[in-house]
Amino acid sequence: MKKLEGLLLAILGGFALTFLFLSREYNSTAALFPRLIAVASLLFLVLSRVSGTSGPELSGSGPEVPDTEFSFRPSILVMQAGYVVCIYLLGFFAATLLYLIAAPMQLRYERRAIAIATSVILTLLLAGSFLWLFDIQLPPGAIWEML
Repeated sequence: MKKLEGLLLAILGGFALTFLFLSREYNSTAALFPRLIAVASLLFLVLSRVSGTSGPELSGSGPEVPDTEFSFRPSILVMQAGYVVCIYLLGFFAATLLYLIAAPMQLRYERRAIAIATSVILTLLLAGSFLWLFDIQLPPGAIWEML
């Protein structure tokens, strides 16, 4: 599990350095947020490596949890790729709603009514925040534009 953790931390560091590199071309106001996130990420990454810990330590007094190995599941990647395709075809709102309904089902979540209700509420909050709070237009989708 340590190898996977090291790989993920290296990827995080790569993204942080990429944000720093790409934010050079922005004006000072637009570059503030990416630089802040990149510097904070790199700082926490260095602090976690220097201190030798990467997360909270589990105490030995609780029940022992079996160490599970990372298992590659292609269905997860297919679902994420399908989400991106659905954003293009159906639009952000419909694709996000379908993804948030399908993801718990794929993870075998038993309370489907709660998963569907949560998906609807989350999609409405997310789309509403983009449309009204941030005044950002969401992609309508190729099928919606043809109608």
